[in-house]
Amino acid sequence: MPAAKKKAATKTTAKKTAVKRGPKPGAKRGRKPKATTTVSAATSPVLTDGAVKKAEALVEKMEKVVAKETIAAEAAKEKAAAAAKKASGSKSVTVKNAAKAARAKVKVTAAKLKDAKDALKAAKVEVKIATTEAKGKAAAEAIKAKAEAMEAKLKEKADADLKKALATFEAKWVSQRKKADAAKIKKVMKKLDVKAKTAAKKAEAKAKIMAKKAVGTPARKKSPRGRKPKASS
Repeated sequence: MPAAKKKAATKTTAKKTAVKRGPKPGAKRGRKPKATTTVSAATSPVLTDGAVKKAEALVEKMEKVVAKETIAAEAAKEKAAAAAKKASGSKSVTVKNAAKAARAKVKVTAAKLKDAKDALKAAKVEVKIATTEAKGKAAAEAIKAKAEAMEAKLKEKADADLKKALATFEAKWVSQRKKADAAKIKKVMKKLDVKAKTAAKKAEAKAKIMAKKAVGTPARKKSPRGRKPKASS
């Protein structure tokens, strides 16, 4: 019985292992490739650069020249081979001269082809140089544009911060000035109140004196100076 259970367990494990599927054949693991962005000639400053376009035009021209000279060189070789074959079995001076001329033509066409290839190579170098210079120029212009945009953004922020700071300062200054003016007015009003009360007291005292004089007893007549009063009999 234990042996039978062990075999059943082994079969179950084998089935579970078989269920697991691996990657499909030819499938590559790892991260998904990034999407490539194509740059059109209308948007790329390098492709629209005048020097680059001029160098590329020269490359295109020299490629056509190389193709033309290659055809001419191959034709000259075939003609020279045919003339040599004909001259090998002939004693004619004309035939031999024709073979000689054909060989000379091969050298001429080979030299022209070499010159065309050298010119094409030089044109391709010019494209690389012009492209490098255009990239440097485009990078410098991009940095300049980025710096100008950053400067404009910072200026805008500075103006906003200055406006905010001035508003805060103005509110604080107005509040402090109101408090200072209120303190000054309070101080002056206190002095004026004291003066007013003092003046009122003086006026009240003066009024009382005048009232007493108005309702008081008449004053006694004074005797003339130097005379003695008569003795009564």
